[in-house]
Amino acid sequence: MLLSTIGQGAAPFVEPMPVAVVTDEKQLPALRQQGHRYVLLDSYWRVAGVHRFEALRREPVVAAWPELQLTAPLLFLEHSEYTGLTYHQTLARQQAAARDSFQLRIIGLD
Repeated sequence: MLLSTIGQGAAPFVEPMPVAVVTDEKQLPALRQQGHRYVLLDSYWRVAGVHRFEALRREPVVAAWPELQLTAPLLFLEHSEYTGLTYHQTLARQQAAARDSFQLRIIGLD
């Protein structure tokens, strides 16, 4: 099973492996006890405005890949209806995401 933060975008690429979505880093200790060793820090959390992965973001990265679709301005604007951000706030968040080198990071749960 692949653990992924917020987004399910990796699901088509890892079939038939199921994807479990983690909505808060506080869930990770229990998942580690269940034997999970890695989590995909998918930067979709930026798009959705879910800021519950601050400690996880500081952990060492095992592997990382760019995924420019997760930095697309239209993706952020589509979600502004749900985040409640203004146009300018949304674009500022998108620009911050675009400055990030990698949008997909595998992080060990050791």
